[in-house]
Amino acid sequence: MRVTVCQIPGHDQAAREAGFDALFYHAREKSSELVVIPEMPMSPWLSNSDSCDPEAWEQAVQTHENGIEAICDSSFPVVGSRPVTIGGRRFNQGFLAHKGLCRAVHHKRFLPNEPGYWEATWYEHGDGGFEVFGANGVTAGLMICTDLWFIEHARMLGRAGAAIICHPRATERRTLEKWRTGVKASGVISGAYILSSNLWEPEEGESDANLGGAGMIADPNGEILGETNAENPFLTLDIDIEFADAAKSLYPRYVM
Repeated sequence: MRVTVCQIPGHDQAAREAGFDALFYHAREKSSELVVIPEMPMSPWLSNSDSCDPEAWEQAVQTHENGIEAICDSSFPVVGSRPVTIGGRRFNQGFLAHKGLCRAVHHKRFLPNEPGYWEATWYEHGDGGFEVFGANGVTAGLMICTDLWFIEHARMLGRAGAAIICHPRATERRTLEKWRTGVKASGVISGAYILSSNLWEPEEGESDANLGGAGMIADPNGEILGETNAENPFLTLDIDIEFADAAKSLYPRYVM
């Protein structure tokens, strides 16, 4: 299966829109079969502020709805996350957009609350669990950013048959090595490929979030197969689904 991860500008609306245009051109040219985009990538990063602004939230909800509507008819599935309001409650919702439809596949469970990442101030913990879903005929799972550190859920997704775990994130530059470690460990414990995409901002214009880019793909052995950077913001690779399926029977995945 041919998959794409990316880093998308999080600091400027014009740069963000240009980044998405370039990403989808790249994915079409590379004949990608699955694209993972970052966490809440279509509007300014709301959690920079330690005070929830209901008007800014609703504007971000609408911006994401418009953006997802524009990508729903792509020839490949797109997995990411978006702000939603359900019954008066605010959530960070993971979605799969494909063939004119957008469906929820997860709500972010684990929320930080610190400078640059006041997420628990802005929205609620997701109520549901971590379930597998189909993406272009492949069994996949979704863990949004901090969810990844609760690695028992990666293990359970692997046991449920996930060959891929999609990982939209918004993470800071100075913690990049930690995230590499988390992505690699999640690949090992799940026996799945981890497809992680991040927001990015230039160092000279850093916000409190200090968004660091570096989208990456790890295999079921925990090897990083490639990363994005400022000069190469998109990465498309062929991955072996049969390899991920076979990995489930190997150490440490088979241990009960």
